[in-house]
Amino acid sequence: MNRTIKQKAVTELILVAAFLVLGACGGKPFTPEKIGEVKAGPGLFTGKKGGIVISPSSN
Repeated sequence: MNRTIKQKAVTELILVAAFLVLGACGGKPFTPEKIGEVKAGPGLFTGKKGGIVISPSSN
């Protein structure tokens, strides 16, 4: 393949950028939670005690 210097530079730049983006992840392994397992504590629809909150109290 007869590639120009500009094409090689762009390819190398893309590879370097990809390695930097992937390296920014920290390299820590991700262990997903088991199906049906719910963490204790506040969540998207729960309050500080872990109960469902429809509307926050006025206290």
